[in-house]
Amino acid sequence: MAEKDQEFFKIQTEWMRYKNCLYDKNTSLPSFIIGVEQVRKLLDDQKILGLIYVSIFEQGKLESIYGWQIFDEIIKYIAQVLKIVRDNYLTSEDLITVLNVKSGEFLIFVSKDKSGNVVNIEFLDWLINVIQNEIREILSDFNISFIEPTVNLRIGYSILTQSPIARIERIVYNAVDEAKLMATSRIQVEEIKLKSELNKIITEKRIRTFYQPIIDLQTLEIFGYEALSRGPTDSIFQDPELLFEFARKVNMTTELERLCREKSIINSTSIPNRYKLFINTEVQAIPDPEFREEKLGVLLESAGVDPKNIVLEITERSAIRNYEMFKNSLKFLRKMNFSIAIDDAGTGHASLQTITELAPDYIKFDMSLVKDIDKNLIKRNLLSTLTSFSKQINFIIIAEGIETKGEYQVLKDMGINFGQGFFFAKPSFPAVSEITVEI
Repeated sequence: MAEKDQEFFKIQTEWMRYKNCLYDKNTSLPSFIIGVEQVRKLLDDQKILGLIYVSIFEQGKLESIYGWQIFDEIIKYIAQVLKIVRDNYLTSEDLITVLNVKSGEFLIFVSKDKSGNVVNIEFLDWLINVIQNEIREILSDFNISFIEPTVNLRIGYSILTQSPIARIERIVYNAVDEAKLMATSRIQVEEIKLKSELNKIITEKRIRTFYQPIIDLQTLEIFGYEALSRGPTDSIFQDPELLFEFARKVNMTTELERLCREKSIINSTSIPNRYKLFINTEVQAIPDPEFREEKLGVLLESAGVDPKNIVLEITERSAIRNYEMFKNSLKFLRKMNFSIAIDDAGTGHASLQTITELAPDYIKFDMSLVKDIDKNLIKRNLLSTLTSFSKQINFIIIAEGIETKGEYQVLKDMGINFGQGFFFAKPSFPAVSEITVEI
């Protein structure tokens, strides 16, 4: 009996091992090897099939930074999107598989277009755009959008044609190779298209400017405004995060910053000159020669803006590697009577070293420190310590992202100088001239 049990468990173990090679537990999708007969049947019926290949660009980089658990979650969400796309736009016979178990590579076999006709390249192109948009949306919905580097897809397609003299497996693997090749070149093509679009936006000066008031937390009077830039509403670059992230990627930060700075100043003419104007400036843009040219002074004069009311809000998307050189770059700006603010204090590269080295006039605490501060003792203690430190060395504090009455009340009681956020007013154009809140 023991020998029979042992043999049974051996067979069961082998079966489980075999089964695990056929189905991907994370996505609940079959591997291609188990779906090959269905693909053969589809190809026999239709004579032509479309194949879409989907995977994540630089998988190893994402997994090494965030671990396999988060990466598996991303893969799972992508599988959900592909199933939704199949349910909405494809036939019930169309098949989704993983190329290999745990590979993170997906294959979609498409038999017909939306009208029930033979699948064609135009339909596959359209379907790829649907998949990209749906995946971008679901990653945002499931709070995966915080991930850096950004989740980029490799996505391409090919056509399978029935051949009575070729093995179905080799037909598919050849098609997969073609789709992978297209996916690789497609990333390059998409980047070229996006760069061309960004160039056009900058050339045509199609940046929109909004102004969010900065409030004296004790008096509720307006102290100044932060200028916030957005791309055109009909462009993917209307999202400011994507706009500036892509500009950094293709080394167009300086050109974009110049335009945003110009628009921020020109569009501020309706703001009385007694208010401060906070303009975001990335670290890489500070050495821009335009800061040392007469052009900037002429621009300020033509807009009726007093340089002493300009506050350059330095955002550290990348670390300052040489503080002495950077401080030398700031000297000319200080001579023009510009003030300096450090943005996003408490996150990323905005370290205590940056604050102590640059000795800014203002420190802006990031929303991540402010959110729910009325419910979080650790945040209150941390911000209280930073506030005491700032007062000792004569920095003015601004709390960003105030959204509730409770947050405002705690920050006010802590003696924080100024704040901004939706609780007071959303960014707008033209800028709001007064604040009305229920306290």
